[in-house]
Amino acid sequence: VAWAVSIRDATRPIASRSFDLLLVDQLMPYDGEPGATSTPDGDPGVWGGWYLLQWLRCLDPMPGPAWLTGLSPVDSTVPVLFLSAYQNMKVEEALRATSAQDADVVILRKPLDESELVAAVDRILR
Repeated sequence: VAWAVSIRDATRPIASRSFDLLLVDQLMPYDGEPGATSTPDGDPGVWGGWYLLQWLRCLDPMPGPAWLTGLSPVDSTVPVLFLSAYQNMKVEEALRATSAQDADVVILRKPLDESELVAAVDRILR
């Protein structure tokens, strides 16, 4: 188990070892240099989880920050479970477009109960 509070914190362990599953919040803070990314609506904070997924899947749709240079995920196919209470149609569409092409990406809406989370994790890890 590894805990990260930002995209910057999350990339380090993902680049150094493999995981069975990643639980990612859509609003995970970017924590990068201002202006270092270009997102569809100009707000990297709102797109934090999506940005991590793009890096993880080696899709690299935008210029990365200097701290990301030379980092790549150990396992770019690790399943990802997104949790989100935030509703932004552009972000949702981008995540759904990625998940439609990637069976190992699941999106759950918060609030959710423990049984819903456990069931989703079980489905992914089977």
